[in-house]
Amino acid sequence: MTELFERTQAPILVASGDAHIQQGISNFLRNEGYELVTADDGEQAFHLFEAHPLLLAIVDLSLPRRDGLELCRLIRIHHTHASLPVFLLAVQPDDKSDVETIVGLEVGADEYMTWPLNWRVFHARLRALLRRSQHLRCCPDPEGRGSQETADQPDTRELIAGNIRLDLSGREVWLNGQPVEFSTRLFDLLLHFVQHRGIVLARRELLGRIQAGTPGSSGASHALSAETHDDRLLDVYVHWLREKIEEDVTHPQRIQTVRGIGYRFTG
Repeated sequence: MTELFERTQAPILVASGDAHIQQGISNFLRNEGYELVTADDGEQAFHLFEAHPLLLAIVDLSLPRRDGLELCRLIRIHHTHASLPVFLLAVQPDDKSDVETIVGLEVGADEYMTWPLNWRVFHARLRALLRRSQHLRCCPDPEGRGSQETADQPDTRELIAGNIRLDLSGREVWLNGQPVEFSTRLFDLLLHFVQHRGIVLARRELLGRIQAGTPGSSGASHALSAETHDDRLLDVYVHWLREKIEEDVTHPQRIQTVRGIGYRFTG
């Protein structure tokens, strides 16, 4: 049994238009002790999202009526539950779903996998996502430690790199004194750059930071299957990061390319 769900009494939303996938995920999670609500399409999923306090949403990219990207976007702009963890599911990996997955992560998804699932990896990622999610700050963690210590003693650490300020407790970024919206993975990537300013970081290390989605993880267990897809994923995230912090993306000063190796952050 999973103590986390016995204590929070909040269900997971499983949204997929494929009955086989929905049943497979639902059976697995129920066997692990999780409570669930299910949806066959994006419209139904969004109504359930509005009606239920949820612990996490597992969203199929190819949902009918409202697809996974649209549903993820709606969740992120819904102020009451904007920090709800979203686990994106790509059913048929191909060039098109690669692009959709990258877009989905930037829209606000926190994790993703492709079907069919490795159930042990899926459960490990799900638990890791719940542990690090802001949605669980008021709830006990899987080891049973309460959150009162976090509430009474908030982490107010900050990192400053020139005109960039990172609030580590709120996971917020300020540029020239103005808040800038960052997804979970972009924040983690920027944080890693700032923590290693002036050091040339290898592409594999940076890719692991994106795939792991949480500080301190090596990302080895999250390695993607295709090397070309890996390169494209990293380059897309670096480009998005430059768009947010560089004055001129075509001539970046903060994040410099070190050909044949990776990138270096200066500032």
